[in-house]
Amino acid sequence: MLLKVWYHISFAGINPNNNAVSTRSLVLSNQMSATLMLLTLCLLFAMWLLFPENTVMLSWLSVLAFSLTFGVFLNSRGHTKFSQYLLSSGLPLMLLVSTIHSKLHHPLMIHEGSYYNPRFFLIGLSFVPLVVFDLRQRTALMISLTLNLGILVLYNPLHRWAGASPENIGLGDVDLTFVSVASSSAAAAIVLGMIFLKRANFRFENRISDLLKKTSHQNDELTAGIRYARKLQESILSKDVICGAANDQAALFLKPKDVLSGDFYYCEERSGKIVIGVVDCTGHGVPGAFVSIMAYRALRAAVEADEMLNPATILDLTNVQFQKEFNTSQSQMNDGMDVSLCVIDPVAKTVDYAGARGLLFLWQNNQLHTLDVDRRSIGEPSIHAFHRHHIKYNSGDVLFLSSDGFPDQFGGLGDKKFGKPRFRKLLSELANYPVNIIASRLMHVLQEWKGDTEQTDDICLVAFRLK
Repeated sequence: MLLKVWYHISFAGINPNNNAVSTRSLVLSNQMSATLMLLTLCLLFAMWLLFPENTVMLSWLSVLAFSLTFGVFLNSRGHTKFSQYLLSSGLPLMLLVSTIHSKLHHPLMIHEGSYYNPRFFLIGLSFVPLVVFDLRQRTALMISLTLNLGILVLYNPLHRWAGASPENIGLGDVDLTFVSVASSSAAAAIVLGMIFLKRANFRFENRISDLLKKTSHQNDELTAGIRYARKLQESILSKDVICGAANDQAALFLKPKDVLSGDFYYCEERSGKIVIGVVDCTGHGVPGAFVSIMAYRALRAAVEADEMLNPATILDLTNVQFQKEFNTSQSQMNDGMDVSLCVIDPVAKTVDYAGARGLLFLWQNNQLHTLDVDRRSIGEPSIHAFHRHHIKYNSGDVLFLSSDGFPDQFGGLGDKKFGKPRFRKLLSELANYPVNIIASRLMHVLQEWKGDTEQTDDICLVAFRLK
């Protein structure tokens, strides 16, 4: 419980937009205030139980506890100056005044050796200003350091001036002078060492801060460029409304792994027929996006070149154009694409289809049928042509065209793939849903399956209810 309170207090009132060095100094100041406050409260309670007659110690501990608590309260409101000055200058002054007050008014309750004890605390407190202030706060640093060292140097004269010099313990001026010089020298050595280390650390942190700002700026520019590239990709690859969506005939689920996608859908009405396809390009992100634009150009050119709208011929032409664009035989690049392509004739109620490793399903007669596709991708050299398939359909049947992103998604118990059997079962359930809620249902299942697991690949799925 105390650790939670300490942690909350340490970061209260800190503005994360501040300079990293300033933020660290403020956090250290808060942490020191919180630590001293909790320790003082615990000590005060223990002293009250064990030595209730020692009113001197109880009084000064109460003053210290109140000051630290008030400082912590101000810290939580974003006003950290009080705590900084209390820690850097207030504590040494309070220690000096408390020893003088105790020796003057309660000499019987003060041990002779306690005349020296405060010096050890003052030596320890001498470097506190370098902790709670950063080096740019020169005025506050100089005032606090001068005050702390001055208290050590003038410790004896101040006690003598106040009439609290320990004449009764029989120490001569030489010994007292030696103690003052020794303690002041120790404090000065600590301060000089801290200043040296702080300056080196300050330069290092400033350099890191500059690099982070530069990297952040470059990252912002890169992110803005990728987002703009996403808009360009969307304007090139897809239309505002997929064919048939206007009359609740089609549903699209497109979820890139990153901002840019290597998956896309193709939909066009030509000569009274609907050409629809889903394309899964090699890779994702920026590389996948570049490949997808090349693939789209090749596929569209092939559709325009084949007046008969034979899906197998379209894939053959796309393959030739794609290999020409990438010159894969010489560059030995592994770029390619998996395609599911259908040509729907609403008048004849037929579907001609061909595939290059794509996923293609037909929901018909309350059963989900996996449609045959060629087991090679666009971009792979081959002497064989793609195969054309022809089927008749009934009104209400549903075509599913998909990339492999959804079945390859990891998640669930054991962090395993969603898998094609589970994917087929999901599509069978979706076939009975209205088209306009299929995409939301897919998103729900995906999020539930993957949980906190990173998305494995781009996902693109088109559900088309045939009429």
